[in-house]
Amino acid sequence: MRKTMFMITVTLLAACSSGNAIAPGSEKRPLPPPPGTPNSVVVTNNAFAPNALSTSAGSRVTWTWDSCRGGDAYGSGQQCAEHDVAFDDGITSGVLSNGNYVRTFTSPGTYPYHCRIHGTSMSGRVVVN
Repeated sequence: MRKTMFMITVTLLAACSSGNAIAPGSEKRPLPPPPGTPNSVVVTNNAFAPNALSTSAGSRVTWTWDSCRGGDAYGSGQQCAEHDVAFDDGITSGVLSNGNYVRTFTSPGTYPYHCRIHGTSMSGRVVVN
């Protein structure tokens, strides 16, 4: 009986450790976010990243919303904060909680913008050369 219990224990231990062990320090960690693409701004909760962008006349700039949190792997149950991109010249993205907004800048100048929901504490600018 003792020998049988020993053999069962050894067999179970061998089965549990057959290539599935994780070496200390090698646990899966989330990958860092990819670097931003040129002429892109991420709209996060209460911030534009980057909040200052330089580009040349004729360039398109894309704002991408990343303000959703929680939920499952399929997005069910997420809570998304609403923001907009409102330029001082009157052009606006409209209020969005996800998605993208693209604007083409045809003339040189400085184009300040902010989120009308969060005020000037959430602001940025595009400088067009």
